[in-house]
Amino acid sequence: MNKKVIASLATTAALGAMMVATTDAHADEMTTNGSISFFEDSKPGTGPFEGNLKLAYVPEAFDFGNNDIKGVSGSKTYTQVIDKTKKQYVAVSDDRSTKTKGWTLNAKVDDFVSTVKDEQGKETTTTLTSAELAFNVGENQKYNIDVKASDANTPAVPTPAITTEGALTALPTTDAAYYTNSPATNAKITLVAAGAEAKILNYTSPSQAPAEGTLGVAREVSGVTLNVKDHSNVKDKKFTSTVHWVLSEDPTV
Repeated sequence: MNKKVIASLATTAALGAMMVATTDAHADEMTTNGSISFFEDSKPGTGPFEGNLKLAYVPEAFDFGNNDIKGVSGSKTYTQVIDKTKKQYVAVSDDRSTKTKGWTLNAKVDDFVSTVKDEQGKETTTTLTSAELAFNVGENQKYNIDVKASDANTPAVPTPAITTEGALTALPTTDAAYYTNSPATNAKITLVAAGAEAKILNYTSPSQAPAEGTLGVAREVSGVTLNVKDHSNVKDKKFTSTVHWVLSEDPTV
C-alpha cells in the first residue's frame, strides 16, 4: 500500500526511578534524588492549515514521575502524573479542496532509554525491554477550527485552542460516518516500545465526497500508563522515549 506521509508530531515520555542510598559510611552522608517536569496539556502543529491535511494537536508529554522502586523486581504499571483538570487530545484538520483520498493517523513509541556516564566519562545505556505505553481514546468529536484566521496568526497555529470551552462538539451524523474505521470510543491503545504502529484515527471518504470546507476531528487521550517489565537495572536512572504521531494520506482508500 503506497501511503504518503503528510505530517508527524512527537510526544515526549519519561519515567524516573528513585531510591535513597548511602555513599560513604564514614562520612555519614545520605542523598535523596528529586525530579520535576513541566509541560502543557496539548501542543499545536504548524500551519499553514488552509487547503491542507495537517495534524492540529497532539499531547505535549507523558510524564510518569519519579518512583520509589524499593521491593519492586518484576512487572509494574505506572500512571501518568497530570493535573486531573487537564485534558490531552489528538486532532486533525482536513481542509483539502478534494477529500476523496482517505487518511490514517497512527502512533508508535521508541524504546525507553537511560544513558549515564561514569567518572571516566564512559557512557552506559540501559533500555526498558518491551515496555508498554497504553492509553484510551475518546469519542470522535468535531474540532472547530477557523482555518483562515489560524493561518493569519504569527506563528500560525490552530484557533481556537482545542482546550477552549466549547471548542469540541459532537460530530454531525454525516461527518461521523467518515471515521467509522477508527478504533471504537474508549478503546485501549497499547504501544510496545520499538514495536508496530497502532491506528488512532481513520478517515474513509464515502462514494460521495464531503463538501468543501474544513473537517476537523479530535479524540481525547486519557488513562495513560506505562508498564515496565523488569526493574532489575533501573535504580537511579531516568528513562525517556518519544511517541510519534504520523498522519498519512492513503490514495487507495
